[in-house]
Formats: sequence, C-alpha cells, structure tokens
Amino acid sequence: MGRSYDLQASQVPGPHRPLHVAGAAVTDAYSFGPAPGCAVMTVLVAHRERCSLGVTLDAAAIADPVAFMRALDEGFREVLEAAPRRPATVTPPEPNREQKDSVA
Repeated sequence: MGRSYDLQASQVPGPHRPLHVAGAAVTDAYSFGPAPGCAVMTVLVAHRERCSLGVTLDAAAIADPVAFMRALDEGFREVLEAAPRRPATVTPPEPNREQKDSVA
C-alpha cells in the first residue's frame, strides 16, 4: 500500500460539541498518521471550530523537510487569504457540570 503515490491525505471529523475526559475539558485535537509506504501522510482533524493538520514525512523520500513544510505553510496561507472573511463568533458558555458530556 502506498507504493504508487507520493502523498496520502486523510480528513477525520471530530466532535463539534464540548467534550470532557476525567472532568477536564478537551480544548484541542492533534492529528497524526503513519506514512503507509508513501513519502508524505497528512491528516486533518476538526475539533469544534478549529482544525489540526498533522504531517508525517519519510526522510528518505523528502530531501529538504524544512523547505517542504515552509511550502505547505505558504500554500495554506494563500488559501486562507483568498477565503472570504466571516464575522468573529462568540464561544457559548460551558454548560453546568451536571450537563457536560463525559468520556471516562
């Protein structure tokens, strides 16, 4: 698997509501994906109104990882600059402790 392409991308939808683990609020989600035989594996995870992009590089296949990441960053900045602006949103207050969803 992965021998016929250089980059694999995956998107994982995350929760769009507040979550708690052992009583602590989950504030961010971080993504990671192993490179299954391809040079680059990217995984985007959405968590409420934010996204996290994890990038795994095969050092034997990517000669200059710093330049690769710089180019990826520049590309995302171009896309975000071109996107229409939306008004700022206000985060609603957290529900009472008794109403919170919990994951234990």
